Amino acid sequence: ILGLKNIPRKLECYDISNLGERFPVGSMTVALDGEIKKEDYRHFKIRYVSGQDDCAMLAEMVTRRLKYLEGPVKDTSNGFYIRPDLIIIDGGKAQFNAINRILDQKGITVIDIISIAKKEEMKFCSRYQNGIKFDLDSEILRVLIRLRDEAHRFAVGYHRKLRDSYMTNSLLDEIKG
Repeated sequence: ILGLKNIPRKLECYDISNLGERFPVGSMTVALDGEIKKEDYRHFKIRYVSGQDDCAMLAEMVTRRLKYLEGPVKDTSNGFYIRPDLIIIDGGKAQFNAINRILDQKGITVIDIISIAKKEEMKFCSRYQNGIKFDLDSEILRVLIRLRDEAHRFAVGYHRKLRDSYMTNSLLDEIKG
């Protein structure tokens, strides 16, 4: 239906969480053969993007993740070194285009990308660059939304953890002794 290059066995889904410009973080959730792989989840602190720019934050996160796929596979027991078949982005057309540009720049043609816009559950992919909606009872849609929602939950949880840690710190904590 989506015109993917391959049947996706390994899916990675990315989401961003921030509150204004504070504590921007991202998450990556993973499913393999339809099963959630929590041991392969990752958090990312956004290091290089200032301001509230979801596309740039996603681009930073995916670029950092793709570095682990360069060269020969280093550790097949660690899922982070295994290439995904499909990258799912929590976002719309702009987020899809941002990640598509990164894959084009790196010459990566074997990884498919889709993005899912939350409110209307519109999907963007190479075949449907202006978006497509599925029936809400679609099995395909349920799998994609489940992984997208899990990425959102994981990102928000990490953001809250960092924010709560910051709130309990004091300048007095930095005084030696």
